[in-house]
Amino acid sequence: MRGRYGVGMTAQPISRPDPEDPAEILALLPERWHAEFVGEYRDALDAARDMQHWAELRAMLHRWHLRAVAYADPEFWAAAREARDAQPGDLHPVPGLADWQ
Repeated sequence: MRGRYGVGMTAQPISRPDPEDPAEILALLPERWHAEFVGEYRDALDAARDMQHWAELRAMLHRWHLRAVAYADPEFWAAAREARDAQPGDLHPVPGLADWQ
């Protein structure tokens, strides 16, 4: 469909939701983590009344977004268990790591 300005119209929103919006994090996060997230969010929000803590609020939201993405992935817990239970013989050196140290 051509619009007034010659471009197609779409039913999609113009802007995407911020993935670090607390509501977006809560929607993605499995329910068992909701209480912990909400408690930490409220504490960070309360601390952010003092402007020097605004960055800490953003950092907390970023961490919880990353957690929500991981915790929502059905393969995450199996991969975490494998990593935790790895034996030294299971590990492979990262190429070039020795050069960084």
